[in-house]
Amino acid sequence: MTTLAGEPLDIEFFHLGEWFPAVLLGWRHDAWGTCELRVQFEIGGLKRAGWMALADVRLPQRQTARRTPPPAPWHRAEDDVVVPIRYDLGWDAPSPAGWDVPRPRTGEHSYSRA
Repeated sequence: MTTLAGEPLDIEFFHLGEWFPAVLLGWRHDAWGTCELRVQFEIGGLKRAGWMALADVRLPQRQTARRTPPPAPWHRAEDDVVVPIRYDLGWDAPSPAGWDVPRPRTGEHSYSRA
């Protein structure tokens, strides 16, 4: 068994559909090359240790704080201002054909080598 040089590493293990806190004490490789972890956990106030598969262990996930919902929008007692939209396109903006668009250069540079 290989052990950690220092403080045990905080981890979580998966059991019965939930993640529980534990600490990693060490690990080993069996004859088939799979890795097992020696973990210590607490059940009913008693500390226990056991071997677990690597797939059932993870680093602790940060608990995201539940965000409070945004405040409800303030309702106005009167109607909002209505702005009419003109669909006749009678405004005097330049047409796309009148725009000064640069044209691509041709024949000045050859980027492919033949």
